[in-house]
Amino acid sequence: MGQRLTDPDTLATEAWAAIATDPSLAIQRADAALAQEPAHRVRSVALRARAMAALELHELERGLVDAAAAVHAARLAGDTGLLGEAEMIHAVLLQHDGAREAALDLSLRAVEHAPGSGRLALQRAFVLERAGLEDAALEAYATAQTVASAAGEHQVLARLWCTRSVLLMFRGQLDLAEQDLDAGAELCAQHGFAHIATLIDANRGFLQARRGAMVEALRLMEQVTPAFDAFGGLRAGMHQLDRCEVLRLAGLAADAERAGRAAIAALDHAGMRSEATDARVLTAQAALFGGHPAAARALAQEALDALALQGRPPWRALADEVLVRAAWDEGGRGADLLDAAVRTGDALDALGWGSSASNARLLAARIALDLHRTDDALAQLDRIRAGRGAPVSARIQAHHARALRKHALGDLRGAKAAALAGWRVLESYRATLGATELRAGALGHAVELADLGLGLAVTGGRPREALAWAERLRAGVLTPPPASAPSDPELAASLARLRRVAADAEASARSGGDPRALIAEQAQLEHEVRRRAHLLAPTRGRGADAVDVDALVASLASTVLVEFVQVDGRLGVLVVADGRTRFRWLLPAAGIALEVEGLRLALRRLAFPSSVPALRAAARAAAVASAGRLRAALWEPIADLVDGRATVVVPSGPLHSLPWNALGLAPAPSVAPSAMLWMRGRDAVPRGGRTLLVGGPRLEHAGTEVDGISTSHPDATVLTGAAATVDDVRDAMAGASLAHLACHGHFRADNPLFSSLELHDGALSVFELERLGRAPARIVLSACDAGLSAVHPGDELLGLAAALLRLGTTALVASVLPVPDDATRRLMVALHAELATGVGLADALARARTTLDPDRDDDLVAGWAFQVLGAG
Repeated sequence: MGQRLTDPDTLATEAWAAIATDPSLAIQRADAALAQEPAHRVRSVALRARAMAALELHELERGLVDAAAAVHAARLAGDTGLLGEAEMIHAVLLQHDGAREAALDLSLRAVEHAPGSGRLALQRAFVLERAGLEDAALEAYATAQTVASAAGEHQVLARLWCTRSVLLMFRGQLDLAEQDLDAGAELCAQHGFAHIATLIDANRGFLQARRGAMVEALRLMEQVTPAFDAFGGLRAGMHQLDRCEVLRLAGLAADAERAGRAAIAALDHAGMRSEATDARVLTAQAALFGGHPAAARALAQEALDALALQGRPPWRALADEVLVRAAWDEGGRGADLLDAAVRTGDALDALGWGSSASNARLLAARIALDLHRTDDALAQLDRIRAGRGAPVSARIQAHHARALRKHALGDLRGAKAAALAGWRVLESYRATLGATELRAGALGHAVELADLGLGLAVTGGRPREALAWAERLRAGVLTPPPASAPSDPELAASLARLRRVAADAEASARSGGDPRALIAEQAQLEHEVRRRAHLLAPTRGRGADAVDVDALVASLASTVLVEFVQVDGRLGVLVVADGRTRFRWLLPAAGIALEVEGLRLALRRLAFPSSVPALRAAARAAAVASAGRLRAALWEPIADLVDGRATVVVPSGPLHSLPWNALGLAPAPSVAPSAMLWMRGRDAVPRGGRTLLVGGPRLEHAGTEVDGISTSHPDATVLTGAAATVDDVRDAMAGASLAHLACHGHFRADNPLFSSLELHDGALSVFELERLGRAPARIVLSACDAGLSAVHPGDELLGLAAALLRLGTTALVASVLPVPDDATRRLMVALHAELATGVGLADALARARTTLDPDRDDDLVAGWAFQVLGAG
């Protein structure tokens, strides 16, 4: 042992071998060798090892100094092969630093000095790729493969196949990328290259995401995350960047942006200018996907500022594409934007980035059509293609382009057929997903295509087709559940831990303690729950409902359907009455959204009133005035079609949070997330008569409310106090005919699937409800905000009420506002007294509302806030 530790040649060799697995150890060994003032040859090897280890540890500047010193020592040693090795390490670090031209020149000299080294040939290919010379890089990879094969450099070959696969994926050559990954994995298995095998698994996750096999992609990325966390340094930062791209492809825009910003922070800290620039571009794409064009624009501009020095044309073109798209999303139009989009598409096409080029060309065509420059639009659309093996988003995009082309040529039938074909690609993809969150996020890849289909139907004067498109947009998350709930013991255990920790955190905060550690643990457990849920396999029968407009119209009978839609920023309404479907335009959606929020704000002030009479009076006046304006904007334009008949309203966008009873409609409408879901609930076979009554903790009137209700249901199962646990309540809910839950409600705007009802031992969240398999037929939720849902693009909803309706509840009563306790208790007791007479939920709620005093502020709020959702 003593001889080994004091031999500088051995120490330098050990330092080089330890770089990938333990860079800190590599630096220790190199320092020990250099401390003995070894010969120039050994000094060059030790400095080279220390430079690469510094790169792994995010210490690029230190690495550049050592790399330059290694080159100098190799020259003094007079060994051209050794000089080539040192020059290449210096070139790689220069490329990471963004010094493109210096890196290219030095890497070329390096391979000339050591032409027989497969490893140097591979690193030359890497420098070319990072410089944006991708065709030259592919030629260099082929040369490196030939040299490494001849020299028997198995580890170099494994690294080559791992690295080249990423370039092939970005260029859309997925089959070739998979061949590289398979070859690399086989070599790693034969020779025990565990570190490279981990990199290959991560790249395989990226490949599966590009192919649309999202559950497998996420599984692979989660599987390798602990290894990258253990590596730390550069590899951990790059893994966050890979996660950003996979999460974006999975439709998880907020998660993707968080991962991208984490990568930016890590790579900036390390001084990795080239990689940090890439991170800004990919994070900008995630921000765009999530609907944040201003953030995307800022990130893309930062990247372009850096690329002005770094070169790298492919990444410049990608950043330009983000800027063009951000400008479009922010309302920009005009010839200058069209020229920029065309230039970007041409640049990306020339660089071999076909999918990104198609993005730019599709946008250019839409801008040209907006400018009535049909020939320019057709020139762009004719160049958009996607084969069967292309990513899901690219295939949807190709159908979108075909639909636009057909429409531009006056072929409305062909345009509709192309749009519908693109939608079927999305439906096939969504059928592979088991998690509600993934199914909701998937629509982001096709929402513009669906908007086109809806717009074509509206402008073409085909309201029934418009109704079909509106329903397709809403169908994905509201798909019926499988016959049995998904079983995942790890998910169940994580949910149980989450309940305990969240309850402890809240108790600590209420008692004046410091809950920060518990809140951090809660956040980690929430991440774990979401991670496990994302990996759930799809279950047979999870396809979206077929949209049968004829059956829907027939099922309405004398009921009038009022379905709101948004087309090009304007609100419209589809009305189905007497077997006919009509469409009418309303006001711009943005103005309606502001009015709805104003009404909600005034009602919140009334629910928790000021002690100053003038302020209470002002809030009431504001609420009444706002409700009147909304009635005039939303209902008076269609009053002649409704003609005082029973209605079912399907809202859009901000209207999902509107307390519809505030509009004073008679009779009060039922509200449904989709008309197809309403029809499904209406046609549901009635179940047995078991009733469940639940009273939650920390709700002053819960016990009194349940006691008052129980007189109307003497045979009900009653769970209150310590008996009202999550497991017991969830089990009792399964298969019940009627359930009433008097609990505090918590709507989570940041993640609506953690919206919950508070029970004795913690939160009954949407994740918990999804383990039901089948929800009660009818539910009354007397909690604040229990009827709220987060509205995703396409009017897909995530929240407690939406989850229950999807799980089989035909109708529920819930509030879309905070509600005062006493008024709520009185309304609920009256509601159940009416239900006991045999009437439906809608009639029962209407009659119960007449027992309230509208001159009392709390009664006004309760009467307006609670509404029937579903087929009441």
